[in-house]
Amino acid sequence: EMTSSLVGSEMCIETAGAQMQLPSHGAHTTEYVTVTQGTLILRHENKELKLACGDSACLCAGGEYTWQNMGDGQAQMSVVMTVS
Repeated sequence: EMTSSLVGSEMCIETAGAQMQLPSHGAHTTEYVTVTQGTLILRHENKELKLACGDSACLCAGGEYTWQNMGDGQAQMSVVMTVS
């Protein structure tokens, strides 16, 4: 029986100022993010976190959240999600 899973991906927001709103991934989902290019703002649970290239964050992805590209060019991040 599988009790947890792991998913990894790369995400890109190409346009400066553009936003990407993501739905809840479920109550038991944790997302680990590392910005690999540019600057991003994470808005989640009435909080705002600015992440520059090389910065990492961990969040409970059980609610909606928004990423916004705050740089001059494209922004990229590596994402790993775990579900337990």
